[in-house]
Parts: sequence; C-alpha cells; structure tokens
Amino acid sequence: FAEVLPDLWRQHEIVSFATALSPGSQPLAQAKRCPRTMVLLGNEKLGLSDSTIKKVDHQVCIPMQLGVDSMNVNVVAGIVLHYFCELAPEV
Repeated sequence: FAEVLPDLWRQHEIVSFATALSPGSQPLAQAKRCPRTMVLLGNEKLGLSDSTIKKVDHQVCIPMQLGVDSMNVNVVAGIVLHYFCELAPEV
C-alpha cells in the first residue's frame, strides 16, 4: 500500500513535505505552500524512514540552536501547521 501512495498524491496534485534533519532539507521559512499540501512528521527518536523521505517532494527542517537535534513531534506539528496555514507564501 505504501508503494502506491506517492502516485496517489501526484494523481491528486498533492505536494508532499517531510520534516527531516538531512542535508537536503530546506529551512521551513523557505517553503512555499501549494493549494494541496501534505506534511509528514516522524517521531522524536527515529523520525521518518529514509524510504519515506525519498518519496516526498520537499524536505523541511526547523533550524535549532547548535547541539539540539530533536524536538517533540507535537511541537513540530504546531509550528509546521501554523507556518503552512498562516505564514507561508503560496506558489
């Protein structure tokens, strides 16, 4: 089932974002909201799997102070959803 999800997202013109602490992630403040936006969040300990991250359209991160590499997923959800609903410019 998980293998067909990216095709389903694209079929319905959903642009996917994943929160990830990887070199390819852009700061959240640089992301642009699309009319149909989906956000995937991982848990604090393991995050999202590499295979999931590879399937999304964009990776975003919330810049944190040096030495901090984890944030409660509920806090991340609030920050990311507020950004996409209220602050992000549309494409």
